[in-house]
Formats: sequence, structure tokens, C-alpha cells
Amino acid sequence: MLRSLIYNFLKDFSIKVDNYFIVDKSLKINNVFALTFHSVHLEKDKHNLSKYLNPKSSISINKLDEFINFFLKKNIKFINTNNIKSKDLSNNNIILSFDDGYYNNHLLIDLVNKYNIPIEVFVSTSFIESQNLFWWDIMFNSAKNPEKFKHLNHSKLIKLSNNMFKKKMFSDINRPFTINELKSFSQNENILIGNHTHSHIINNKINSEFFFRDVKIAQDKLKNWLGYAPHSFAFPNGNCLSNEFEQFNKIGLFFNFKVFPNQFSYLEINKNIALPRFMFSSDENIIKLFNAILKNGMTLKSLKLNYFLKSLIQTNV
Repeated sequence: MLRSLIYNFLKDFSIKVDNYFIVDKSLKINNVFALTFHSVHLEKDKHNLSKYLNPKSSISINKLDEFINFFLKKNIKFINTNNIKSKDLSNNNIILSFDDGYYNNHLLIDLVNKYNIPIEVFVSTSFIESQNLFWWDIMFNSAKNPEKFKHLNHSKLIKLSNNMFKKKMFSDINRPFTINELKSFSQNENILIGNHTHSHIINNKINSEFFFRDVKIAQDKLKNWLGYAPHSFAFPNGNCLSNEFEQFNKIGLFFNFKVFPNQFSYLEINKNIALPRFMFSSDENIIKLFNAILKNGMTLKSLKLNYFLKSLIQTNV
């Protein structure tokens, strides 16, 4: 009885979610699906991941290779925001983006060269400059749940993670790029660097001027390091509390991404809104999930909910 009630409630809720979030299927022009990842690894390093970072936050190069190969055969175009800027788009397009600035992202070079596809990497400059580990990896390695600390004042958060740090945590598996490594990485014609704030400060319950100042610091440093200022930005943790992007536009940031599972069209680019991105966990079948999204026009949240509903049906609700 209870299971039946839960099923009926979620079924109704799922329909409402789909109706609210599905992009109008009449907009078949230049659809863009932005996907976000973080750390990457070789298959041989898989067994060592949990010593340094949350394995769910790292995806294998092999898995990405299979994903790219599968969707290239479906005539999906892989792009970055340079393609959007130049209007070099197909009917359906995928942006592969990677957040934070992990040194392990250099493993992507062989992959993008193999398929000659562009990617976008959003980096937080303070970790690259200081060569400190990302605070969430320190807390994961200290048997802490990083999610519990995201509400803290940023300075307290960094101080806490610094107190937890131990030298054995530092590894090529979880460390950030150095400045010179980032410079070399960015020189690949298929790789575009984006802004991810200076200190990975989360736009949540903080002064908007302080947040923008942190973004501006990163913008200036990246321009100095790379010889160009990024035109794209990704909100840390996906937190976007405002649709007022005039300040971002003034420093050259015209493509600003949050984490929200939906597609967008070229027609939406100039509306000064935070653009959506899908985020997958490394333990998910990303080919199956994304293929279903393309086929059904559903967001990731409603798709997962429907999978859950199917499992309830199969248990004879």
C-alpha cells in the first residue's frame, strides 16, 4: 500500500518535472548540451583513486573515449564556447567541460588530439598559484564529508582544510596544475581555459561584490599566465544566485555556466542567463543516460526519477 502511494506520488511528480524542464522540441536549431566533469584518470590508476579523492568525481579516459566515439558516430558535434562565439554549430552539440584545474586533466590531450575535438577547462587560480590541494579532496582524505562544510565561511573552510592536510595526501592524482603546466596545456588548439573563480568561493550567502572580486582576480591572473582572458565562467558548486551578469560581461565573461541538467539553444545565449550543464557521476552509464536524454528530451533529474519508477514497477507495486 505504502509503496503504491509512493509510486503514484513520484509518477505525478515526474510528469510535472518533465513538463516544466523539457526544452521546447520545436527549437531544433543549434541545441547545446554542456557536460561537466572534474578529475580524469587512466584505468590502471583506478584502484588508487580513493586514497586521494572521491572516485565518483573522477572519470576514466577509456570511458570518455567510448562516449566521444559513440556520439561522433551519431553525428553529434563536439564544441567549446569558441564555436558558439563563431556560430560554428551543428543541430546537436556537446560541450565537454572539466572544472577546478586538476593536473590529471593533461591526460585529455591525447584524447582531444585523437578525435580532433575541443574541450573547455574551468580553473580556480589560487590552488594553481599556491599548489595547495583542493579543500574537498583534503576533507575526503580525512574521512570527512566535504558536503557538510560547504555552508561555512570560505576563510574558515580553507583554514579547516589546511589543518587537515598531510603530505601523503599530495599526489599527481589529485594535485592542481602548476602555472607552467597550465600554460603548456592551454597551448593545445583543442583546449580552451575558462574562469572558475580565484579561490573556488561558493556563491552562497556571501557579498556579491566579494564574489565578483574573486572572479576578477582569476580573470586577471589567467590573462597574465595564458596571454588571453577567458570568455567563459563556471560557478563553483553550480551556485548561481543572480541573473545579473552585466559585471561579468564588463570583464569579458559572456558564457556563464551553472550546474543544472538541461540543454540550451543558440537563441538563448544573449539573454544574460546562467547556462545549464549536466553533471554525471563516474559510476553512471553516461552513454546510456545521455542517449536517453537526446532521444526523450528529458533532463537528467527526471530521467533518473523515471528509472526509479521503472524499478518500482518491476517489483510489482
